[in-house]
Amino acid sequence: MNRLFFAAALSLLLGSSANAQIATTTALVGTVTDASGKVVPGATVTAVNTGTRDTYKTTTNEQGYYNIQFVRVGTYDLTVTQPGFQTYKATGIQVDINQVVRNEVVLKVGELAETVTVEATTPAIKTDDASVSEIVGIRDVADLPLNGRDPLRLALSTPGVIPGLKATTGVPPGQDFIGAGAREIQNSLSLDGISILNNLISTTPVRPSIDSIQEVEVQTGTYSAQYGAYMGVHINLVTKSGTNMLHGNLVEFLRNDKLDARPFFLSPTAKKAPLRQNQFGFGLDGPIFIPRLYDGRNKTFFMASYEGLRQIRQTAQLATLITPKMWAGDFSETTTPVKDPFNGNQQFPGNIIPSARLSPAAQKLRQHYPTPTLPGDKNNFPTSLPNNNDTDQTVDRIDQNLGDRIRLYFRYQRQSMNLLAGSANPTSASTGTVTSNNFSVGYTHTLKSTLVNEFRIGRQYFNTATLNYFYVNGLKDAGAQLGIPGFDGDVRFDNPGIPDFNIPGFTGFGNGGTNWFQDDLTWQASDQISWTKGAHTIMAGAEFRKLQTGRAAVNSPRGVFNFTGQYTGYAPADFMLGLIQNDTTPGPEVRGLVAEWRDGFFVLDKWQVSRKLTMNIGLRYELPTVPYTVNGYATLLNPEQTALIPPNPPVPGFKFINPNHKDWAPRIGLAYRLSEKTVLRVGYGIYYNPNQTNSFTFLNTNPPFSPVITFTSSPTAPTYTLANPTGSSGPSTTPPNVITDNPDLPTAYMNQWSFGIDRELWRGSGLELQYLGSHSMHLDRSYFNNTPPPGPGLVNSRRPNRLFNVIRTIQNDEIANYEGLSVVVRQRMSRGLLFRGSYTWSHTQDVTTDSNGGGAPMNPYDWRADYANANWDIRHRLTGGVVYEIPIFHTTNAFLRGAFGAWQMNALFIAQTGLPFNVTSSIDTANTSAGGPARPNLVHAPSSNCGNGHLANCIDATAYALPPKDVYVYGNAGRNVLHGPGLFNIDYSLFKNFPIKERLKLQFRAEFFNFLNHPNFSNPASTFGTGSFGSVTSTSTENRDIQFGLKLLF
Repeated sequence: MNRLFFAAALSLLLGSSANAQIATTTALVGTVTDASGKVVPGATVTAVNTGTRDTYKTTTNEQGYYNIQFVRVGTYDLTVTQPGFQTYKATGIQVDINQVVRNEVVLKVGELAETVTVEATTPAIKTDDASVSEIVGIRDVADLPLNGRDPLRLALSTPGVIPGLKATTGVPPGQDFIGAGAREIQNSLSLDGISILNNLISTTPVRPSIDSIQEVEVQTGTYSAQYGAYMGVHINLVTKSGTNMLHGNLVEFLRNDKLDARPFFLSPTAKKAPLRQNQFGFGLDGPIFIPRLYDGRNKTFFMASYEGLRQIRQTAQLATLITPKMWAGDFSETTTPVKDPFNGNQQFPGNIIPSARLSPAAQKLRQHYPTPTLPGDKNNFPTSLPNNNDTDQTVDRIDQNLGDRIRLYFRYQRQSMNLLAGSANPTSASTGTVTSNNFSVGYTHTLKSTLVNEFRIGRQYFNTATLNYFYVNGLKDAGAQLGIPGFDGDVRFDNPGIPDFNIPGFTGFGNGGTNWFQDDLTWQASDQISWTKGAHTIMAGAEFRKLQTGRAAVNSPRGVFNFTGQYTGYAPADFMLGLIQNDTTPGPEVRGLVAEWRDGFFVLDKWQVSRKLTMNIGLRYELPTVPYTVNGYATLLNPEQTALIPPNPPVPGFKFINPNHKDWAPRIGLAYRLSEKTVLRVGYGIYYNPNQTNSFTFLNTNPPFSPVITFTSSPTAPTYTLANPTGSSGPSTTPPNVITDNPDLPTAYMNQWSFGIDRELWRGSGLELQYLGSHSMHLDRSYFNNTPPPGPGLVNSRRPNRLFNVIRTIQNDEIANYEGLSVVVRQRMSRGLLFRGSYTWSHTQDVTTDSNGGGAPMNPYDWRADYANANWDIRHRLTGGVVYEIPIFHTTNAFLRGAFGAWQMNALFIAQTGLPFNVTSSIDTANTSAGGPARPNLVHAPSSNCGNGHLANCIDATAYALPPKDVYVYGNAGRNVLHGPGLFNIDYSLFKNFPIKERLKLQFRAEFFNFLNHPNFSNPASTFGTGSFGSVTSTSTENRDIQFGLKLLF
């Protein structure tokens, strides 16, 4: 905390203000000239916020240029005076967060008492900035149909931003986004510049009420030196502040399954799953005014909001279950021959395994498994998965002006969630509780018209627990009752549940990510000062950020078994016989606590080179400090990987890696105004991103805290069974698994460049053509560097380092490349129409996803063989939003005017091509247990046709084959070669306003999500050799949902 207190003290001494991750660059700029085009130096420029009466003053320099930094978001009137000229006044200038708004002024000769007033229109193009960014304004936030009323989702309507691939009900729960050229773990989400991320894997559960949000800022690329800590997209939600006018609303939104279309995969005879959803709340903002005690108009403002969500919801899924016949050993329903590995691989007569050969432990699991409702051995269980959500949250803010020079604010956000995430196997469901608290304090001081300082400090705290079916229902010994030797972790470690049983192509038993507990803390403080001298605006600043993550979790803490079909040729048969391909023993959960600092320092020059050219030249220095254990519960391998260190844990303060002191990040951008309506913009920058804290939190799962061991059977004969899962040697003489970090872990970085042409089409509209490219290096992966070369025999006996078993090393050595070309059209509100749309062609290539998202190549010693389309490579994407106020019905009849007037329609739309998918194999043909997904051989050119009308066998299976059993090699099929179904979705809403009084109205809303009820299919099952290969069994969006809402506004 010393850094934070130092920053706060420094800012107070300077009379300052600051800003955290999202630096404030909001400014009003322009050039003042006379009618002949000559510049007018020394003119007085005054900007007044029409809502709060905030007043900013400056004078033009020798070049007639004015520059007002750090202005508050809002609408302004701009006045320019100079003796000998008429007073100039421009009204209605809209200023958005971190936007440089240019207004050129022409003074006419005359008396000061004479005033020329013009109605200004903020340009819909960027005139002074090279960044690739978008602002989603207050009308979009308030009126566009947002499923779940989640303002963060508005970022998806901007070019280059797509939703992350993690489940929002994952562990820990939350959502994330993917920015152009970056992984989903490398993007920043913030509220008023203060992070709302869970540092473990960079997701957020925070979803502030729409009624508390002013606008959404999306920085996609080539942003200036003020921005750091993350190298991907920066999404910042800006909260409302009060004005001199009291505003408020009461809201209620209702959903019910009676209003919704039937899910695509719901059986025709089945009833729709129940849906009961209520979303309700209020928002209030204005001046603090206490009669006879305090009049806060023009100086003290407040904003308060509350929103509640009560959701009982189920989503349709078509699952594949093990059938009752299979549980009895009868596999006659499948055409796959079931072979007896103990009888020369001869097929069982009639594909029936004698009952005496069935595993008793597997049979005991029958009580924890549902029964199919359709015939057949695949897609035999249409079901609805519970997805319940109870949430309460509030956002509150106070702003205080001390004269025209000092501005303060305090904002607080709190959210509490209770979640239920269902599963086709009900015993694999989970419940979760999530609480988060976030506050921000800002202090801006105008020392003089050319010198302004800004300071901000804030804190984000997050706490979650994810619990399984057995924990919730008090079943403390279900795992021990299975009778599997050594797999009684539920009793030994007081961790209720059963082991994980993975059966490719079928619903298994999965509780691995449950009974996990996490707390996460971020402190941020930053300060920046701006000094304008002549044509230069010099800015310098520092940012200090402390990240601390505590976690009690072990991957599959009750153990895991994998049945791949390696021995009988059919995975469910391996399971019924208890023939394990590999297993990992249980381990206790010990709470570890890790911390690190991410500090940044920058200087930049915004140089008005001429009336046509603006340059932004900056340098940022990123200083991520060495992560360390706070409570000492962590060990890792020494650099030689011969022993665990520290030798006598716990050792609080133990540091994990070597320092990185070379993270220099130059940035340059230029904007050249070819004419009043055309701007050429070019940018370049280097951006850094330290590893997520989950690269270090799992070091508490190493010995001596939580030793676990993986046992891998021989590929030719079963070595381990459910009756004897650890073999003759057992865990006491087998080396443990270890997770470690490469001591030299360079910071991931991106070289990024952009080029764009902006053209104002007509008043309030703009067209932008933009190109964005990047090359990223030092991306993290899981490097399983104790993997043996392909060959026969037991894996563990062939490992290069016999001191340990599986070694998972976090290593930063992968690359990625991105190219994107976008066409963007913007129309500010004019004549009742607001529109923003974009088309993007892009191509993303990489090696794997991040190390905590399954990021491991097939062959750990040749990651270049996996360089291909990224998991989120979407080639074509069209997206945008529209707000349209239907023209008023003109009539003198009050009834007709009331019935047909004051209507408004709104829409959000997305159309895109499909995501790639990876054809994998559950069989370890190389016999290396390498950690990454195996792939088969490619026989001929692969092809797929998946989507409407093609939901089964939509992948050409003849294009693939497994290598012969006696040939130990990795498959030669490429990664992510095929793409799945595309997506087309329109969310539509219709409003009707009923005036009650002059400042009071009732608004009725009808909102339709997936308005056309278009089925958007998920990618097919792509595990080669399984019965579900090439089957599409779910949709990526819901059926049409209808929501009705009422808002009382004043």
